[in-house]
Amino acid sequence: MISETFIEKTYPILLENSDVGFVLTAAIVFDEDNKTKELAYVIGKPGFHSMQTYVEGVLLGNNWPYSPGCAIFRKTDLKKNLLLNIPNKIGSDFSMHAVGNDLTIFLLTSLDYEKFYFIDEPLSQFRSHSDSISTSSKYEKLILLYHMAKAFFIENYVRDAKLIKKFNSLLALNINRFPNNEIGIRCIKDFYFNPVNVEINKSYYYISMIKKLYLPAILKKMKVV
Repeated sequence: MISETFIEKTYPILLENSDVGFVLTAAIVFDEDNKTKELAYVIGKPGFHSMQTYVEGVLLGNNWPYSPGCAIFRKTDLKKNLLLNIPNKIGSDFSMHAVGNDLTIFLLTSLDYEKFYFIDEPLSQFRSHSDSISTSSKYEKLILLYHMAKAFFIENYVRDAKLIKKFNSLLALNINRFPNNEIGIRCIKDFYFNPVNVEINKSYYYISMIKKLYLPAILKKMKVV
C-alpha cells in the first residue's frame, strides 16, 4: 500500500532530474494478527545518493529495499528491466516463484543512471501475512534465490574484483548456513550460470560471519535487542 501523498512526493523528483533512476521511500511492515509495526528501509540521509551506493548496499548489506512497492520508476525502465526469468543452473523457474525478479528491476535500472533519491518518510506499507511469498517460503530459500538474482547481476555487469570477492564471501557464508538446502545449492559455482572467478575475501567472510551469525545471537541473549 502507498500513502495518499506517495506520488506527489516522489514523481516530481523523477520529472525534474533525468540522472535519477528511481526514488525510494522508507516503509512500514505490519502484522495485522499481532498488531505489530516495524520501520524498514531506512538506508541513510534523505536526498540524492550515488547509484553505486545502492548497488553495493543491496549486494552486500541488510535492510536495502528489494520491492518496487516502495519506489517509483519510469515506465520505460520497468518495461526494459522486468526480467521474467533469470538464467540459472539449478532449474529454478523465477517466472513462477518471482523471488528475485523485483530486485533485478532495481539493479538493471541502476546501469543507466548516476543517482537515486531517498525519502526517509514511510510512504509505503507492507502487510506480512501467511500467504505471501516472503512469509510462506522457507527463509533459506528466500536468501539463496535472492543471492542467485544478485549473482546474475554480478556475473553480467560487475567488473569490480574487490566487490565480487566480498559478494562471493557472502555466498560461501550462506552455503555454510544452509548446507542441505532444498534448491540444490552446494557451492559458489552453483549461483552462477557461466564459469566465473569464485575467489572470496577471507577477512570479509569471517567479519560477516561474526556480524550476521554470532553477534545477533549474543545481543539477543544479553537482551540488548
